[in-house]
Amino acid sequence: MDYSPPPPPREPFAAPFAQALLLGTVVSAVLWFLGWEALDNPFGILMILIVPAAKLTGGILLIVRKKNTGFGAGLLVSIPIGAMIFLGSCFAHIALH
Repeated sequence: MDYSPPPPPREPFAAPFAQALLLGTVVSAVLWFLGWEALDNPFGILMILIVPAAKLTGGILLIVRKKNTGFGAGLLVSIPIGAMIFLGSCFAHIALH
């Protein structure tokens, strides 16, 4: 007979994943479409590197620490979506000029 305690319940994955994916996508869309003029200054160019780096760091830390792995995975998945939004914004602004 096994008297070991039952395994701890699994943390929810789908809801935090969807929340982080939506949050990361909205942040990217707001930054890349509404903040396009801000990219002309030196800080704006750093923003191109800071936003994906923050998502990558936050996602990895959440996954490695086993805290909110769904949220961390959602942040990581939002990085390529944000890159596609950025490229779309580039093409849209090139077409307008």
